[in-house]
Amino acid sequence: VDLYTGTAQVNIPLCELSSRVLNIPVSLSYIAGRGVKVQDYATSVGLGWQLSAGGSISRVVRGLPDECATGYLGTGRFGRKIKQNLADNVPLTAADYKALTGWDGTSYVGVTADGEPDIYYLRTPNFSLQFTFDENGNAVFNNETGIKITSSGFFATASYENSTFTVTDPTGNVYTFGAEREKTITTLYGTSYTFTTAWYLSNITSFNAKDYVNFSYTSSSNNDVLNHYQWTRTYYYTGCVNNTSDPIPMTIVHPKYLSTIYCPTGQVSFN
Repeated sequence: VDLYTGTAQVNIPLCELSSRVLNIPVSLSYIAGRGVKVQDYATSVGLGWQLSAGGSISRVVRGLPDECATGYLGTGRFGRKIKQNLADNVPLTAADYKALTGWDGTSYVGVTADGEPDIYYLRTPNFSLQFTFDENGNAVFNNETGIKITSSGFFATASYENSTFTVTDPTGNVYTFGAEREKTITTLYGTSYTFTTAWYLSNITSFNAKDYVNFSYTSSSNNDVLNHYQWTRTYYYTGCVNNTSDPIPMTIVHPKYLSTIYCPTGQVSFN
C-alpha cells in the first residue's frame, strides 16, 4: 500500500534482463488503484494495467505546448517575459496580455500564447519522477533527486520536431529519449495543434561506458482517437438555462509499443 495515497501497489515481476552492468526488470503494474474512470482506456496489457519495461518522457500540456512559437519555452519567450516582468514589477504589454488571456479590453478574442509550463513524467525501468521546466529551459523537480535532464532541439527553437532528452542518474548512467516519439492532434483554444506527447527511451549507457541496453518500438498502423468532453452551461436573461456537452477528440498518431529490449548478453521480445 502506498502510505501517501492509500492505494494498492500491485506489481507482478515477469523477468529480468541482466547485462554486464545494467539490469532491466520487466513487470506488470496495476495503475487503477483509485478506480477505473469513464475516460480510461485499456493499454496493450489490459484495462488498469501497465507494462513496466521500457521508459518514456510523457507530458500533460497546460495551455499550449511548451515548445511551440508562443508556448512557455517557444521562440516568443513568454515564460521569460512573465518571469522578468514579475521580477521588475512591470505589467505586461497590452499585446502580451491579450495573447495570454484572450481579453482585448472589451471582449474575449481567444488565447494565442502560454504562460504556464507543461508537466512532464519521466519513467525508466529503475525510477520515475515528475518535473517541469523553468523559463530558461532548465528542468525543475519537486525535491532534490540527483537527476540531470538536458534537452536538444526543444527550447526557444523553431526546429523542435526532432527534439530529444538526455537523463543522467546519480550513478552516472545515461538514458536517451526521443529516437521514437508519439504525437497527438487535438484542439486547444479553438485551434488544431499537432505536438509530441511522449518521447520513448531508446538507449541506456552505463556510467563506465562498458555496457548498454537498446529499446526498439513498433508503431500501430492505426490512430487512437480519445474523446474528452467540455461541459457548458449558458444562462439567459429570461431565466432559461441551456446545458451542452461537446466532445473534444484527441488523436494519438500511430501509437508506439515496446517490441524489443536488447543488450550484449541477450534480449527480450514482446509480441
